[in-house]
Amino acid sequence: MTKAIFKSAAVGIFLFLALWLILAIVTNLDDLKHIYQLHASGHRILLIEENSLAQKYISREDRPADLVKERMSQLGWTFLQQNGAGYFFAKDQMSAIVTIKKWNHNYYLITVPLHVESISD
Repeated sequence: MTKAIFKSAAVGIFLFLALWLILAIVTNLDDLKHIYQLHASGHRILLIEENSLAQKYISREDRPADLVKERMSQLGWTFLQQNGAGYFFAKDQMSAIVTIKKWNHNYYLITVPLHVESISD
């Protein structure tokens, strides 16, 4: 009797963990897709999403802030200051705030205002 209860509990736990794993995989498919696209492209930074306000990039650079400053400088933007995750830039009479957020282990999400040209490779 005790073995049957233990066996039923083990099967229940296994089914719960299997269902949890399936749900985790399904909800993170976009994340995995972006990571794969970055590696397959060979780029240092890759555009993954664009909406009416901003462009979102993914990068695996060790120093993403240096990469962002380099790319923005190439586009004519001048770095002004950093405040937390926000990097402030100016160009002519315009300003832009780029945010960098650690996302998944060594990956970073970089959000750039839509009025800035693409910083992707």
